[in-house]
Amino acid sequence: MVAHGAAYDQQNAWVYLSRVADPTYETAALTANTGGKNIIAYLAGLDATRISIDVHHHKSGFGGENHADVAGRIQQLGVTEPGVVGGFLAAPVAMSEVEQMQGYAVNGLVSSKVWGAGKVTWFPKILWGGATAGHTNDGSASGVWRPKGNAAFMTDDPAAPLPNVGNYTGNLDFTGLADLVAKQAAGTLTPGQMYTVTLMVNQCELTAAGVAAVLAEVDKYQAQVADGRVVWKTIPAIVADWRDVYGSQPQIYEP
Repeated sequence: MVAHGAAYDQQNAWVYLSRVADPTYETAALTANTGGKNIIAYLAGLDATRISIDVHHHKSGFGGENHADVAGRIQQLGVTEPGVVGGFLAAPVAMSEVEQMQGYAVNGLVSSKVWGAGKVTWFPKILWGGATAGHTNDGSASGVWRPKGNAAFMTDDPAAPLPNVGNYTGNLDFTGLADLVAKQAAGTLTPGQMYTVTLMVNQCELTAAGVAAVLAEVDKYQAQVADGRVVWKTIPAIVADWRDVYGSQPQIYEP
C-alpha cells in the first residue's frame, strides 16, 4: 500500500495481538524478514503518514479485556495507537455504544489488565465502522460528522466529542469508491465537501490474490490521485484534514 501511494489502517483485535506477542507464533524466522521487529512495530515504522495501527474490539471479549487492554497490548508491542474506535455498535439503539464511547472520550477507560508499570487509561478520539449486531443493516454514509448519541447516530452535534468517519457502501467489493468517483465526474457531488470511503480487506483475505486485487483497485485511480480528486489517507489523517482543511464541516452523504 505504501509503495502504491495509498494509505492503510490495520484494525487489530485482542486474539491477533496476543499471537503477535507470542514467540510461538511470531518466531525468529518470521522477524528475520522485518529487521527483528514484531509485525505491528514493523508496519508502524514503514510510513507513519500512510499506516495507522488501530484498536478493534467487541465488548463480548475473551477474558474480560476491553478496548483499553487492546490499546495496552499495542503499546506493549512498541506502537502508539491513535485512538480510533473499531468494532463498536451504532445500532440498534438499545445496543448502541456511541454514548459509552463519548463518555470514555471525556473520562477515559481503564484497562482490566496491568500493562508495564500499571493499568492503561484509553481515550478514544475517532469513531469508524459503526455496525449493527450481526452486520444485518450496517450504515452506508460517506463523510465525517459528530454523532449526537445512541438514538441519533446520523445527526451531527458540534458539542459531541467524537467525530465519525463514514466508510460508505460496497467497501468489501470496492464498488463504493467507483460510485463516488463517477458521481464526482458527473458533477452530482457538492463541491468543497469531503467524501469518505473504505476499501476493506478482511484478514482472511490477505492472500497473494487478495493483496493483488486491492492493489489493482488502488492503481485504477492514479489519474484521480494525480489531479487531487482522490486522496488516500489514514483515518486519523482524514479527521485532521476534516478539521484543518474543511473547518469541521459535517458531511453525511448516503447513496
